[in-house]
Amino acid sequence: MFNSRQKELFNYILPSAGALCVTYLYNIVDGIFVGQGVGPMALAAVNITVPFVTALVALSSLFAMGGSTVIAIRLGRNDVKGANDAFMCAFILTLLLSLIFMLIGMVFPIQISALCGGSTIILPMAAEYLFYYTAFSIPFLLSNCFAVFVRNDGAPRVAFFGMCAGAKVFNRGIPEFLTQLNTPITAFCYNWVLLHTLGDIGVATFSILSFIYSFAYAILSGVAQGLQPLWGNAFGAKDINLLKQYFNSGIKINLVSSFLIFILLCVFDTQTVSIFTKDTELLRMTSAALPVFAMSFLFMAINLIYTAFFYSTKQTIKSDIIAINRGVILKGLFIFGIPYFFGVEYMWHSVLAAEVITLLICLFCKKIGTKQA
Repeated sequence: MFNSRQKELFNYILPSAGALCVTYLYNIVDGIFVGQGVGPMALAAVNITVPFVTALVALSSLFAMGGSTVIAIRLGRNDVKGANDAFMCAFILTLLLSLIFMLIGMVFPIQISALCGGSTIILPMAAEYLFYYTAFSIPFLLSNCFAVFVRNDGAPRVAFFGMCAGAKVFNRGIPEFLTQLNTPITAFCYNWVLLHTLGDIGVATFSILSFIYSFAYAILSGVAQGLQPLWGNAFGAKDINLLKQYFNSGIKINLVSSFLIFILLCVFDTQTVSIFTKDTELLRMTSAALPVFAMSFLFMAINLIYTAFFYSTKQTIKSDIIAINRGVILKGLFIFGIPYFFGVEYMWHSVLAAEVITLLICLFCKKIGTKQA
């Protein structure tokens, strides 16, 4: 039914997407319990902490994805020692990062929540949630780190000797770090705009939308991350035809997946939102915003493939350009700009606009050649 290449493709993509779905499912279930059991203000409180929590995940990906990219390329060149060195470097850097953020989150939860935009009503709940969440930073981040490396080598050959220079890892991880920054920056900008326009109920609306977004992102990003070791190995082996095959397969899989997600969310918008809340006003606002918000998934699906492909094949400058525009510049500009110029009712078009412009940047980067960074 499937040839060997197709089997290899799905053997990497399905576990990768599944692992990310499970990771984000923890947060989604958390949101369901909070929304149904405590109420809309608790949902808003959870969402206030998202910029800090997801920034932590983004920083960890700087080392995990950077290290895994180096490993995949070196394994493609049969450089086992170099791959082991990259693994050890990324592991230690992730461990140190998790320790630092655990201490920061547990010592300064109130200050961090206030900085993220918490109002006086939801600030105490946000600080309490952040305290307990960051208390488990070490197992949370290390599990994400190990999942990435297992994907690259089946069972990473751990060599607790020979530290490589951090720049083997750091440089290749910057694009994924910038991509992951998309979530905290989007949350931070939306929280501030919503608090000054729609209030806490607006933040609660975005909280539910972000839970739905995270699950879609897990599937689409899981495909891109699953392809990363395959691209890296093919690039290391200088197999250009195989690179193109994997790239085209990634685009097709993500387009089909994003379209199915979009259709399902449009058809079952109210039913999906009702999983998180019983509040009538919150249900109405979120259900109305969901179809427009979900349309951005169609463009995000392609953008994630392009970003992962470029950093997996050492075209780092291209992936950096795409990631920083998508995750930092465009999201911030549109989230603040669209409500100001067109009105609050168009606020949920901001992410869609940013993803569309990012796709144009991706196509431009693809067109200017394959010169390596």
